[in-house]
Amino acid sequence: MYYPKYVLFNDGVKDITVDMAIEALNYMIKIILSKKPLTNSYKKAITVLQSMKTILNNNTPSHNSKDDLKITIDVIEEVKNSYAKSEEEKRYNAEMAFKCKLIIEMHY
Repeated sequence: MYYPKYVLFNDGVKDITVDMAIEALNYMIKIILSKKPLTNSYKKAITVLQSMKTILNNNTPSHNSKDDLKITIDVIEEVKNSYAKSEEEKRYNAEMAFKCKLIIEMHY
């Protein structure tokens, strides 16, 4: 059972709590919703992010497919790249997206 101050993990500097994760998910959803027009992949990403919030609020979400999770990673990478200030930052985003999709592929 999750509660607001429950520590999900420590990033090496500070604790990341359920409240912080929900706040980050809300921010990601807000940024994606600001993109016009909303494509199917953006809509799927919003659904997946909302499902993650549902879990953190101790409810059962609808099932998301492996492909939906990977699409969400692609959308996050695309949005992050739209704010990137350098090619190096875009390469880092691509590397992180690849690692996330690899974890999904191996463990989902």
